[in-house]
Amino acid sequence: MSKPFSIAAHLRRFAPAPSFSFNNADFSVSKVFSMTNSPTSNDKQTQADIDASVAHFLLSDPEFLIRQPQVLAELRLPNIHGDETVSLTARQVSVLREKIAQLEDKLEELIGFGVENDEISQKTHELVLGLIGASDYRASLNCIRISMKENFKIPYMALRLWGLPLTVDSPEFEPIPSELRLAIENMQTPYCGAPTQAQVLDWFEAPKSALRSVALVPLMKGNKTIGLFALGSDDPKRFFSDMGTLYLERMGQMLAAALCRQLS
Repeated sequence: MSKPFSIAAHLRRFAPAPSFSFNNADFSVSKVFSMTNSPTSNDKQTQADIDASVAHFLLSDPEFLIRQPQVLAELRLPNIHGDETVSLTARQVSVLREKIAQLEDKLEELIGFGVENDEISQKTHELVLGLIGASDYRASLNCIRISMKENFKIPYMALRLWGLPLTVDSPEFEPIPSELRLAIENMQTPYCGAPTQAQVLDWFEAPKSALRSVALVPLMKGNKTIGLFALGSDDPKRFFSDMGTLYLERMGQMLAAALCRQLS
């Protein structure tokens, strides 16, 4: 038979105990809590100290509630959803349900990201195959336009190139102001968000009022910038400042490599 339980004795193992004692033969949770909350305690132990000591004890002795089942039977906790009290087990079940609901929401979000990434990867793969099969620059440009509009559902795109060995009589090779070119060459990552770059907006074959959000992707060949790939949408939420740009960066590198191959 187990020995009668004494909280005071156990608390003394972890922190200075209040100056109260228990009748081990008549242990009661309600008595314990009324005594620990008693203002007549003659020591300076705070409620936070008592909380820490009790928590430390329970965590360091997980079999305590098995040895002292009357404690578990008498524990009652405030119900966060009402005024009545509930048992410790009921509160644990409630907490676990909330955690499960949060994990389910997170899992659903991650699955959605995975599905979206798979779709982007497939569309990018199809674009790569099209660029590999393109016979010249104009075929490559046509492949890009079709992919953006039909696969990625991006209605507007524009392109400017410079610093390449060969050029084509096409708007993509029209000169741009030196300050704009310098700003593009200083871009570290793609820009996504509101269409605030007036000079770039003039490149699109669409009225400025139709462009509600844009993505501006520098085309890099090694450490050298050879152009800018601009995407536009009539959806203000299609491109936004906090969105990830990894796929856009990789697309810029891929397009730069394909176009350099055709114009070298």
